[in-house]
Amino acid sequence: MYKIIGADQKQYGPVTAEQLHQWIAEGRVNAQTQVCLEGDVNWKPLSAMPEFADALGVAPAAPPAFSAAPSPVSGEAGGGGLAAQSVKGPAIALIVTSVLNLLFGLWGLARHQATMELYSNMPQLNDPQMQRILHLATGPVGIINAVFQLLVTTLILVGAIRMMALKNYALAFTGCVLSVIPCITPCCGIITLPFGIWALVVLNRHDVKTQFG
Repeated sequence: MYKIIGADQKQYGPVTAEQLHQWIAEGRVNAQTQVCLEGDVNWKPLSAMPEFADALGVAPAAPPAFSAAPSPVSGEAGGGGLAAQSVKGPAIALIVTSVLNLLFGLWGLARHQATMELYSNMPQLNDPQMQRILHLATGPVGIINAVFQLLVTTLILVGAIRMMALKNYALAFTGCVLSVIPCITPCCGIITLPFGIWALVVLNRHDVKTQFG
C-alpha cells in the first residue's frame, strides 16, 4: 500500500499498486509525485520506485491532477533542505529571545536580596501583614519561581536548537508551546510569544514534520 502527496500538498491513500498504475495511465500522477510506502516515513518521487518504471515509460505527459509541485532538488535531501530553511527563522528567533530571557532571569536572581531590602525600606509598605506578603513573594517563593522560569527558558532554548537541527520533534514542539504560555519565563512570554506562534505554525506543516530525525 502507498501514500502520495498531491499538488495541493495534501496526503492521499493508502492506495494499492494497481490503483497507482491506473492513476499513472490516466495522467493523474507522474514521475515527480512524492510517494511513501505505508508504515514508512521516507518520501521519494514515484520514479524512484522500480515497480512503476514500466508504467511511467508510457504515461501521458499531460500535467497530473495529483502531482506534487516541482522542486529544484528531488528526493529526501531536497525535502530536508526546504524544511531546514523553513525552521531556521523561528528557531533563531527563539534562541535569541531565550538567551535574553536567561540573562534577565539570572540578573533578577542576583538582585533578589537587594529587591527584598528595597521593599522592606518603603514606608508605605511598613504594615506587618504587607511585609509578610512581600517577604513570602520575594523570599523562598520568589526564588523557587525564578529558578522554575530559568528551567523553562532553558527547555525552550534547547528545543529551538533541536528544531533548527531537525532533531527530536517532540522536544522542539514542547519548547515552542512553552514559549507562548505567559508568566512562566522571566519576561512573562512577551518576547517569545510571536516567535513561538511562528514556530508552531511551521512545525505543524507536514513537509517539515516528516523531515525530523
